[in-house]
Amino acid sequence: MDRVLLLCVILLLVRCYNMAILVDATIPNIATDESALLALKFGISHPNPDHNILASNWSTNTSVCNWIGVTCGSRHHRVIALNLSYMGLEGAIPQSLSNMSSLERIGLAFNGFSGYIPSSLFNISTLQAIDLGVNKLSGPMPSILFNMPSLQWINLYSNELSGRLPTDTFNHLPNLKRLQLSRNRFYDGLPSTLFSCKQLQDLSVWTNHFTGRVPPAIGNLTMLKKLYLAENNFAGAIPNEIGHLQNLEDLNIGVNHFSGPIPFEVFNISTLQVIRGVKKNR
Repeated sequence: MDRVLLLCVILLLVRCYNMAILVDATIPNIATDESALLALKFGISHPNPDHNILASNWSTNTSVCNWIGVTCGSRHHRVIALNLSYMGLEGAIPQSLSNMSSLERIGLAFNGFSGYIPSSLFNISTLQAIDLGVNKLSGPMPSILFNMPSLQWINLYSNELSGRLPTDTFNHLPNLKRLQLSRNRFYDGLPSTLFSCKQLQDLSVWTNHFTGRVPPAIGNLTMLKKLYLAENNFAGAIPNEIGHLQNLEDLNIGVNHFSGPIPFEVFNISTLQVIRGVKKNR
């Protein structure tokens, strides 16, 4: 009887051990991050191969956390930040980056990345800031991008993105503080959901093809410090509700089709330092 009991205990322990190995193999870890970054490394290039720092620095002979542009968290030893800005890199952003499930900040600005923004990138629930400015990215805005409550900063400045912003775009971005969409090819009106982002401090959409009126709901964005609407096709009167933006410091409305005077309320904003483009409308 004792032998039977002992055998049962041994079999149970073996089964538990195997299950533990299986579970551990499916939980993302630093090896997952390494694989994702290596996929990025092998999918990109540099006009001058001798200047491709990643080719030599990103080596499996050293810890991922020591790779250039990579920051790991001290608590869980996962990659939490990736900053490869100003490196002259070219190629597509791989889907594999979405496997880096602890990533909080990603900076790929001032490179030559092209193609679509992979929608899977925005499955990372921890992502707080994404900076893809000054690249050659094209196509529409991934709709899943705007279902990320943790996001605080979105910079897509100076790319080749196009299309309408979906009407429900900003429903789930309560912590968004900076939205930079300037110098792209977006068109149609600004979604009404944008004006529910009460924490927004920087709204820059200049040099696109946006049309229509700026709605009175813009007055809901009372934390705004910077509002750049210039070089679009906005029309109609400038809403009086801009005067509700009592933290506004910099306003640019030039090269549009606004009509009528600037509302008197705007000049009562004590923090306002600069008004640009007043005479460059109808």
